[in-house]
Amino acid sequence: MTILLYCRRKNWELLGVSVTCILDEIDGSVLAKNKEAQSSIGNISVLIKLDSNLDEYQISRIEDISSRCPVHKILAHSYEISHDIET
Repeated sequence: MTILLYCRRKNWELLGVSVTCILDEIDGSVLAKNKEAQSSIGNISVLIKLDSNLDEYQISRIEDISSRCPVHKILAHSYEISHDIET
């Protein structure tokens, strides 16, 4: 949603976008630690597929904007998140 709204605001031609997320959880014992000692509880791999004619600068901006999504910010407290973009 964040990507779509950003592209609309910039008047960039985005014909379609799809996002695939893969969750790889780490051993649940990490949750038993006290809050200060807790580390990441898993990894999330995000694949963003864009159907567009955007240039490299626009694609790099979309990659940056995708990490500013409110859901991403919340999940980043507990998960390591990696992004890949395909066009």
